[in-house]
Amino acid sequence: MKERPILFSAPMVRALLEGTKTQTRRPVKPQPPADAPLIYVGRYAPALIDRRGEMYPGEDVFGAEFDDGSDGAWCIKCPYGAPGDRLWVKETIRLLPEFEPESEHAVSEFSADGEITKADAWPWKRRVLPSIHMPRGLSRITLEITEVRVERLCRISDDDARAEGVEKTSQRGWRDYGLDLPNAQPHAPGSFASLWGSINGIGSWSANPWVWVLTFKRVTP
Repeated sequence: MKERPILFSAPMVRALLEGTKTQTRRPVKPQPPADAPLIYVGRYAPALIDRRGEMYPGEDVFGAEFDDGSDGAWCIKCPYGAPGDRLWVKETIRLLPEFEPESEHAVSEFSADGEITKADAWPWKRRVLPSIHMPRGLSRITLEITEVRVERLCRISDDDARAEGVEKTSQRGWRDYGLDLPNAQPHAPGSFASLWGSINGIGSWSANPWVWVLTFKRVTP
């Protein structure tokens, strides 16, 4: 079992804490060819070339591959790990307003919900510590990967969009994360599309990239 960090936005951290988020989608980098067939996800031995130019199988890795019709195959290692591996969540934290960055006994909170952190010092000399810089020792959420697959972004089903943790704001409405409006989306996939666009930029949904689909469960750190 290996542990790796992963970033989540504040709304998705809240969804993790509430238990409504059990999936996340992340772009495959680099992207497979546009005409790629069904992609197999599992363990494979990548082909390596020695100093004499001869090909030999490397150590097994977990990732995605497909036969491209040539002598080899397109393949890429999953950067998030395999089922059974764990992800520790990085999120933004900030000082409480009554403390200064230079204060020796400053108290900080998680930006997502205001819960007090375990930090007993604040060495960063700034009011906000972005999620990308959060150390492992302050992480409060650990996830265990239970399934990994690769698919086109726009193929997301209603059940999977709900598993992404999008917010149902009324009997018939879902949140639009781009406009930050409740009840603006009529269904969960539309809500997720607005969330994806708010994080990845204009046109990122219609680009319909191949994505890693990670299913997970929360575990005690």
